[in-house]
Amino acid sequence: EFLKAADVEKMESEKVRQASMEFSHLRSPLDPLMKQLSNFFTSGDFSKQITDLFEFLDSDHTEKLDFRSFCAGLEALRLKEPIHLSEDDYNDITEGYSLCSPDGTMTSEQFHMIIRLQMKLYVQRMATKTMTSGSDHVGGMGGGGGGGSPTFVVFMLKYLVMAMDEVVIHVGMDKESKMAQRGIHGSSRHLITDARPRNFENNSGGST
Repeated sequence: EFLKAADVEKMESEKVRQASMEFSHLRSPLDPLMKQLSNFFTSGDFSKQITDLFEFLDSDHTEKLDFRSFCAGLEALRLKEPIHLSEDDYNDITEGYSLCSPDGTMTSEQFHMIIRLQMKLYVQRMATKTMTSGSDHVGGMGGGGGGGSPTFVVFMLKYLVMAMDEVVIHVGMDKESKMAQRGIHGSSRHLITDARPRNFENNSGGST
């Protein structure tokens, strides 16, 4: 009986360990920040929050952030869950420094891209965690609402609307760019074709 009980306890410990491993990828050290930034209404509102955050973190006004200034700034935010980043965390966030400058610093533009990517990953983690655990993790509210809880649904819809806004903006910019290029080429063709008849007429008029 003792050996049987020991085996059961060992199996339970193994299950807990595996469960911990399965949920380890469902958390990022920047989650407290993403939770704070999730209170946006539009894509423009989210961009404004990122810009304000960058300006706060850039305390020395160099218009760029390195690992140390990024960490110091995050700690100065005094969130309910303090953020302490390691160099490995920074490496993951910048995807092996591929999302920042070669010297490891982030410009405002790069920071915007990184934070938007982190928000996307945060949404994916929260969706997975909610579906697997059957509780509402978004917005700090519990209640076992699961994937259909009002808070979770509103958050997901808000993110989807923001994503759609960005698609519309990019499509509009691409369309305007193509129209502008066509306008330039078209006007060039008109100038060429219009110039030839006039020159021909003037020359013919002068010869008679």
